[in-house]
Amino acid sequence: MARGAYKPAEFLEDVRRGIWRELEAPSVHIDAYRRNLQRAYLELLSEKLNGRSPVVDEQRPFLRASFVR
Repeated sequence: MARGAYKPAEFLEDVRRGIWRELEAPSVHIDAYRRNLQRAYLELLSEKLNGRSPVVDEQRPFLRASFVR
């Protein structure tokens, strides 16, 4: 991997933090648009892990880690 390259685990962590950033605030307020984004994110990960043709290569551990944190 090239020096300074965006590592897959860091990328997925940044995406997860961006999607769920409201939960880190002192007062949680999630509007309908953000709820839809969060729902779509969960559905996409679920489909990739449990769907008709789930990923079976090195992507799987990275995707599973997105659910755990």
